[in-house]
Amino acid sequence: MFENLTPLEKKLVIVVGSLAPIMILFFGFTWFMDSYDANVSDIESLTSEIEVEDDKTKRGILAAQRQRYYRKISFPTSEGRTASLYDKWLVDVARQEVGMTCNDPVHKRGSSLNYRNKLVATRSVFTLKPKGTLSQLIKFLHIFYSADQLHRINGLTIKPESKSKPGQEPVYSGELTMDIKIETLSLVDGPRNIDSFPSWNIELAELEGYDTKILRRNIFGPANNVPVLKKPRRLEFDIAETEEKAKGKYKTIQISATDADKGDLLEFELLEPSGSENEFGLVLGDQPRTASQRRISLRVPMQSEAVNIPVLMAVSDSGLPAKRNEIKFNIEFIEPEKDEPKAEAKAVKSATLSVVKGFALAADGQWQAQVSGVTLGDLMLRSGESIKLDDEEWKVVEVERKCVTFEVGGKRKRFAQHCTLSEPLPEP
Repeated sequence: MFENLTPLEKKLVIVVGSLAPIMILFFGFTWFMDSYDANVSDIESLTSEIEVEDDKTKRGILAAQRQRYYRKISFPTSEGRTASLYDKWLVDVARQEVGMTCNDPVHKRGSSLNYRNKLVATRSVFTLKPKGTLSQLIKFLHIFYSADQLHRINGLTIKPESKSKPGQEPVYSGELTMDIKIETLSLVDGPRNIDSFPSWNIELAELEGYDTKILRRNIFGPANNVPVLKKPRRLEFDIAETEEKAKGKYKTIQISATDADKGDLLEFELLEPSGSENEFGLVLGDQPRTASQRRISLRVPMQSEAVNIPVLMAVSDSGLPAKRNEIKFNIEFIEPEKDEPKAEAKAVKSATLSVVKGFALAADGQWQAQVSGVTLGDLMLRSGESIKLDDEEWKVVEVERKCVTFEVGGKRKRFAQHCTLSEPLPEP
C-alpha cells in the first residue's frame, strides 16, 4: 500500500507519523498538569479547612479558659451577699486604707445581661461620694483596679473645693468632692458564695509611679509656692599661711532652703557671678533627691590671699509650674588678726582712791580732817595720828581750818578739801 503512494503522499505520511508521538506527549503532559493543579487546589482547600477548625478549637479552648476565669472572679449570684461584701470593702478602702471621708455606698439593682435571649449575668450599681485629695483618689483607684473582680467604674465626677468668693479667681484648697459610680457583674454560673472580697488580686505598677506623675500635674491643688533660700551664717574665713597649705583644702558652707509645698523636690544650682574677676572652683555637694533633704554643702577652695568672692545661687522646685528663687552673697577670706601683747595693768594705789572730804572743829577746840577711802572708810584725824596707805605710814603733822599736812617717807604733803591723797598742794 505504501508503494502505491505518490512521492508527495509518502512525504505527508512521514511527517504525520513523526508528529504523532509529539502530540501524544503534549496531550499527556497537559492532562497531568491539570490533574496536578486540581490536587494542589484540593490540598489547599483541605489545609484551609483544617486551619479553620484548629482556630475554632483554639478559640474554644481560650473561651473555655476565659469563661472559667470569669466564673472565678464573678460576684456571687446572691445579690444580698454581693452588696454586703462589696459595701464593706468600698468603705474600708475609702476610709481606712486611703483616708477619705464618705458616707455608706448606695446600692441599686442594675439591668440583666442577655445573650441570644438567654440570661448570662445580672448587674449591680454602687454609688460612692467621698471627699479627699487627688493623692487619695490615685491611691483609691490603684487599690480598686488591683482587685481582679468583675467590677468597673462607669462614671467619675470630680469637683475641686475653692476658697475664693463668687466672682473671684478660684483658689483651690486641694480638697476634692467626688461622685464615683461603680458597676459589678454576677454571672449566672458564677460562685454561689464567697468568704471575702476581693478573692483575686493582680499586680499593678508601684503606686509611687502614678502618684509622682499625676500629682505634678495637680490642677486642683493650691498654687505652687516659691522656694526660699536662706543666707548662710558664716561667710568669713581666715586665709592659709602659704599656697601649699591652701592647696587641696576647702571651707564648707551650709546652704539651706525651705518650701511650703512639702512634697516638692528642690534642686540647687550654682550660677556664674556677674562681672566677677575672680574665678574659683565653687563645688556643690550632693543634690538632695527627697523633699525632706533641703540642705546642701557648698565647698569653697581655701585661699592664701585675702579676697572677696561673689556668689549667685538658685533653687528650683518640682511643682507645676516649677518655681525658682535666687540669692546673692559674698564669701570673704581675710588676714587673721595678730595677737598683740597685752599691756600690763597699772597698779592702783590706795592714795588715788582716798580723799580729804572736809574739816571740822572738835569739842576741845582742835581741828580735825575727815578722810575717806576704799581701804580706809571714813576717818576723823587729828594732829599726831597716823594711817597706812600702800604700805607707807601717813602721819598727820598739822590740821588747820582749810588744810591738813601729812608726813610720808620723810616728806611733808599738804591737802585741801576735796583733794585726793595722790595730788598734794604745791609747795608754798
